Amino acid sequence: MSGKTLRLIALFCLSFVVVGCNTMHVETNKDPNYQANIHRLVIVENLGGASFQGSLDKNLTSMINACGAKPTFVNLVQIIKDPSHRILKKDANGISYDALLTIEMTSSDQLTRYGAPVGTPTYHYTLTLIDPGSGKKVWKALMTFVTGNVILSDKGQLLASDIITQMNKDGLFTECVPKDPN
Repeated sequence: MSGKTLRLIALFCLSFVVVGCNTMHVETNKDPNYQANIHRLVIVENLGGASFQGSLDKNLTSMINACGAKPTFVNLVQIIKDPSHRILKKDANGISYDALLTIEMTSSDQLTRYGAPVGTPTYHYTLTLIDPGSGKKVWKALMTFVTGNVILSDKGQLLASDIITQMNKDGLFTECVPKDPN
């Protein structure tokens, strides 16, 4: 093989290491009677200390705003300090939320060999949308997120994109305009 061919093969292989890939397996269940009109969304996350939570929150905020809604993130400590759970129903100005979204990492898998991680990390999430007026769970998604060799800061972006794409696909945002791929 020529030197040029070897360099092209090396560049091709390196692109998979740097960029990586992600795959998502999603199972959803939406209450057929739920009429989505989400403009104010409170989000509670339990991500098990995921190192990409900052990136996830930033990207979720941007994408939810693009869908005509305003997200508010509430952490578990705030909920514990508020036994009436008012924080999950109304913002600091007393305005009611349209929906409550919980995002919980239920497990993660990564093979190890001799104590060192090998293989592709896989994260399992349960997402639940609750209508604060009725207290009913109106949507649930089970997501399996395989990150490959994705750069850490991109994991939050990819997961946020997968979450919002699925919520939009299931009709939970009425003003969400899909991004132009070009």
